[in-house]
Amino acid sequence: MRLDRGEEPGGGGRQAVWAGRTGRADVQCLGVWTEKRPGLGEDAEPTLLLRQSGNAGVVGVYDGLGGAGARLLGHTVDGRPVSHAFAASRLAHLTVQEWFAGGHTGGQPLEDRLREVFDAARPPSARKLRGTITKQLPTTLALIDFWRPDPAEPLRALARWAGDSRCYLLTPDRGLQQISRDDSIVDDPLETLMADQPLTNQVAAGLPFRLRQQLVYPLPEPCVLLCATDGFFGYVPSPAMFEFELLDNLGRATSLAEWGRRLADWRCRTAGDDATLALVAIGFGSFRGLWSGFQHRYSHLEREHAQPLRELQHAPLDDGERQRRLEEFRLLSWKTYCGMYLERMAGRAL
Repeated sequence: MRLDRGEEPGGGGRQAVWAGRTGRADVQCLGVWTEKRPGLGEDAEPTLLLRQSGNAGVVGVYDGLGGAGARLLGHTVDGRPVSHAFAASRLAHLTVQEWFAGGHTGGQPLEDRLREVFDAARPPSARKLRGTITKQLPTTLALIDFWRPDPAEPLRALARWAGDSRCYLLTPDRGLQQISRDDSIVDDPLETLMADQPLTNQVAAGLPFRLRQQLVYPLPEPCVLLCATDGFFGYVPSPAMFEFELLDNLGRATSLAEWGRRLADWRCRTAGDDATLALVAIGFGSFRGLWSGFQHRYSHLEREHAQPLRELQHAPLDDGERQRRLEEFRLLSWKTYCGMYLERMAGRAL
């Protein structure tokens, strides 16, 4: 399928948007990528691979780990420094693209293929390192592939991830639901907004890792399958506000590409990190049908979460009282939101 790509500066960094549709008018895909430091971002471009028939595809995102992978790996031909984190996210992106486009490369599991490629790419000097908190080529990964085995059967989707990039399902009646579960010491979605949590699993060279999996079957239609790095779902006052921003920017757009540009602008203005998002919308018929499907859900989020937050932000309060009220808002917002949001979250992996 053909994707239209637009790239431009935004908010001090760079951004790019990919938008397109398959031969089926009711399958639309969107990729959004923003970079805070031009040419040095640790998020790779998103994966958007869909069959022209619209009956199968994969979307995914990758976030190189700048703390554990901050060490210099080398330089580009134009002299830009390349860290392990920068290279790792790109290597994962290329490996996933090769694996899916190549028909799952001779039956080799994706986890094994990633391990093979990353270990082969490990610098010789790094093979002697032991007992260090730094890691060789560390990155997160979040993928969702979907397929319909037979025209008479419902769609099914398989989420795969390592680290704290996330896989979501978004539907008009249940809203945003997290499918993946962060590979971190604390994985509560509200607590992870307050502070980064140490990861317990990530793709890396020379270390054991696992790709977690969660099957969604039957896949409810219409729906949106979405993957995002923490630059997208973080930097919001509460988890409900991530869904609100997705739908608020959707409602202000007149096309799929404009929705992507609005999301990129929002994250460039408000996020403190690179941010990447990849999604496929299935069964809405058109872009207009996509917004129509979510209008009722948007009104609910506006009334229950966004409007109370705006009133709090504009209230005549001192800093201490505003912070106390904000904490109360977070807890109340999460209490009313978490029931449906957590319905599909994977169980804690052993």
